[in-house]
Parts: sequence; structure tokens; C-alpha cells
Amino acid sequence: VKDYGDDSDFYHEVTSLDCLAWQDIDGERDPQCLPLGGLSTWASLPGPPDPVKPKVFLTAAIDSATLFHDQVPAASDVAATLAAILGAADLLGRSPYVADLPSQIVVALFQGEQWGYIGSRRFIHDLLSFECENLVDASESSKDGGGGSLCLNPMYPSLAFQQLGSSSAVQHVLAVDQVALVSDDGQANLFVHPTMGGGDLADKLIIAADSVDAVTVAKAFQPEDPDDPDTADPALPPSPLTSFVSHMPKQVSGAVLAGYDRHFLNARYHTQYDIIEMVDLEYVRGISEFLAYAMFAAAGGDVSGGLGAELDNELVADLLECLTQNLTCSTVDSYLSQEEANLSERAGVDITLIDHPDPNEVASGAEVGERKNMRQGGQPNYYSGVFGIGPNGQPVMARRGGESPGLYARFDDKWNAETDYMYAVSSPLEGFLRAFLADKFTQESKTQRGDTPTECKTSSDCGPCEDSNSDDIGNMECVYGGQCACRVSFHHVALDPGIQATEVPNKFDVIDQSSPIFTEPNWRYLGAKLYPYSGKSIELISLLLGICITVLSAGGSYILQQMLIKKKLL
Repeated sequence: VKDYGDDSDFYHEVTSLDCLAWQDIDGERDPQCLPLGGLSTWASLPGPPDPVKPKVFLTAAIDSATLFHDQVPAASDVAATLAAILGAADLLGRSPYVADLPSQIVVALFQGEQWGYIGSRRFIHDLLSFECENLVDASESSKDGGGGSLCLNPMYPSLAFQQLGSSSAVQHVLAVDQVALVSDDGQANLFVHPTMGGGDLADKLIIAADSVDAVTVAKAFQPEDPDDPDTADPALPPSPLTSFVSHMPKQVSGAVLAGYDRHFLNARYHTQYDIIEMVDLEYVRGISEFLAYAMFAAAGGDVSGGLGAELDNELVADLLECLTQNLTCSTVDSYLSQEEANLSERAGVDITLIDHPDPNEVASGAEVGERKNMRQGGQPNYYSGVFGIGPNGQPVMARRGGESPGLYARFDDKWNAETDYMYAVSSPLEGFLRAFLADKFTQESKTQRGDTPTECKTSSDCGPCEDSNSDDIGNMECVYGGQCACRVSFHHVALDPGIQATEVPNKFDVIDQSSPIFTEPNWRYLGAKLYPYSGKSIELISLLLGICITVLSAGGSYILQQMLIKKKLL
């Protein structure tokens, strides 16, 4: 417990701005909280991002909330949505027709959306106005010259997002929310909530639904805005689309695809009771197939002839089980093993994103330690958590040797590829999402090559990417299965745009006080001592001994008092 002296009103008067700038009694910076956030994930298909092609975004939140932050199962909210999106990504990645689409598909999964749309606001802010004050060119970022461009101030390990193009390149945005809710008629009834300019996208979604038997799609009820019905966007459900609509300089063609119309239907939404029993696997499979068809149609494809591939039903079932019950499942574990190998090489030290117990030990009830986005025993927890060093997503530069060795969250000096390493450690969930999309979005490109794909253990075993037009992307990377593939999947900082990192990790400056900044206090564990129960005999002896001591003390006091009185000392 920390003593704040006369600041008895600390807990109800200090704001996020105050606790981030908190100073100790010596006037030294001593923040008492960390901002919420982490790492968002985005990936492009086909191939690395092409700034010339229009972009069609499929977006969703990867975090949720409940009254208790350590119990956020979010099965029908986040987990089922992610399982459906990842299943659709696998199907699209195997489609031979995607390469001929006039638009590029981008899957963007944002962290911190429950807290002022942190991930999506930062992503769009960087798309529109990112400025790097200390750029490291791709030719200088690594020893072999193939590491891709990076920025030291602010600290960004990848600048691939700059290849997504300007705001005019955003053609459509489809956000997905609570699609696992099932109606009484045995079908997954989905509702499209379009923006003012999203009529064309809504029509494409409804047409795509004709190709999937288990799903029906209809336009949601849209009340007119009494103030300005001709220009104002209709009321939209909370989703990453809100950030696109609010911050893009042009009218956005977008829609929210949801399992509800005018109001939420899930009574367990944002509670610790939103568990796997709320989700039906068959509906998630149907939604996953529909999302693949919907994105194919939104990108300009003709869905009447199919996608040339079928949904992997077993994969969707496996994903749903992992994302609702066990983030240490074999699927997640396999992807994270490769992610750890690549990250450890980039960081210059061994990094583990998850404990890797023996499968037999897990089956017998072995304990798995807590991590961000994961509770004890490997159970998923979809609270976003804080943004900082370690598995909390803050990018850092480690200088090992040379001049000014140390760990930096912002750096204004010159980069040295011989001694400097830049990396960001993700949570198990964030790492899995990036690794999964990196593999699935390069499936078709790997099979189309005339030669056998290069085998690898880490990304240093891979050469240049022939499909990339930018040095920002860098060389190929080693993906799941030990094969080299072009980089198509990336992390992006999910930190409120109103906050910037200082040179010291875990310390931040507020640069926009009007921004809705959310933080979490630095919790401290209270000490406690436990004593073993010694039995009733010890209790009886202690009681009798106490009585005897009390009697002897009283008797001795009486005798002493009489002696003092007799000697007239009292």
C-alpha cells in the first residue's frame, strides 16, 4: 500500500492526465498508471500492400470488457467473431481467383476498441498524418539490408502501413460485431448497418449471402437524422467503422455487419457469463463462409461461380475452441513457436510469448501461467490490458554495446545495425493473429511458384520478396511450417493518438488533452502471512497458559502494591 500523505482524495480526483505525469516527493517522474492499448494486427491479400490498388477493409475488435477485467471470456462477442474472420481468411487465402481482384483485401483487427476506439483511431491517425522524425532506411536497418524501413521517433518497427495508400484508397470498410447470435428459426440472421455512402457495399453483402445457405442478410433499420438527414451518417453500432467515419476526410463507404438490428440481443454481452455455451459452431462456420464471399464481392469479384475453394470446417472448429477455451491449444502453440523464433532473432535475446508445456501435462491439469489476454490455465481473457514494455506491445530499441547502451522507447541518435535491435513483444493473442494471417494470406502465392518454397527456421534464412514494390516491407519472413513467404501481416501500435512515448519505456507524455485517454493504475500486491493450524491441543495449552500468566500477574501486582503501601511508598 502506498502512502500519499495529505493526498487523501487521490483515488477520486486524479485523472489519467495527472497520474501519467505524477511526480514523487523529490520531483522525479513517477507515473502511477499506464495507458490502455497493445498491438493491432493487419494483413493484406493478395501479396504485400500495394499503394496503387483500392483497399477493402474487414475489421473487428479483439478486445472486450466486463465488470471484472480478469474475467472477460467474450465468447459470442470477440472469440466467435475472430474465429469466423480467421476461417474466412483461410478460405480467401486458398482461392485462386483472389489474385485477379481489382481491389486488395485488408483484414484489420484492432486492440483497445472498448476504450475510445484506441486501435482504430491510432491506425487511421497514422494513415493520414504519420511523421517520422528519425527514419532508418531499409538498407541500414539490418546487417543484410533486408529488414525494411523503421522509425526511431516515434518508435515503429515497421512502416509497411504507409504502403496502404492515402485515404482515397479506402474503397469499402466492413466491420463485424456480435455475429454469433442465432435466431429461433435456426439460421444466423445478420443485419447490415450501412453508412450514408455504404449503400453499394450493403447491396453486395446481400447478394453474397445468396451463395451461403446458413446465413440470411438484411438491411438494418435506419432512423432518419432530424437535424440533417441528407448529410449525416445514420446511427452506427459501436465498431472500428466509427473511427473511419469520424476521422477520414472523405465520406466512407462502410457497414457494420451484426447479429442485431435496433438493439443488442445478447443479455450476457460484456459479462463474465458470455462463454462458449452462447455460441453454436455451425453458425460460426456459416458466418465464416459468408465473410469470405462478402469480401470477395466487395473487392470486385463475381461470387456466382464460387471461390474455387471450400471452407475448412475443422479449422473453424479448432479456432473456436482455442479462442474460447484454451489459448495454449496445439494450433496456437505451433504458430507462436515460429513467431517467437522470428521475434527472438529480431530482439537479439530469447523471447517467449507463451508457456509451452508438454501436451500430456496440459491434459492432466498442469498449470499455465497468466499472460496478457490469457488467464491462469490458458483460458482466453479479452481485456485489452495496458500498453508498456514486455508483453504489452510497446516498441523499444535495445542498444547492446557501443555508445549509450540501454533500452529506449524513443531515440534521436543514429541507428547502428551492429548493436541496435528494435522489437515489440505482443500478447499471445496478438502474436497468434499476426502469425496466422501471415501464413494463410500467402498460401496461394506459395503454391503458385514454380520452384519449391525456401525452407527456413527464422526469417534470416529468407531472401528478398519479388512481389513487393517497397523497401518498407523488407525481405520475406519465415512463416508457420518453416517456409519463406513475403511479408503481408503486420502489427500496428494501439496507443491513443493523444499520447506519445518518452525516451524512457513505460513513461508517456499527453500531447492532446482533448483525446479520450484511458489508463489503468499500477496495482501493487498486498503482503500477507499464513500460519499453519496446529490443532486443538495447542489451542488448549495456549488458553491455560494465558490464564495462568494472567492470574500470576494479577497476584504479583497485588502483593507488590501491599508492600509499597506498607513501606509508605504509595
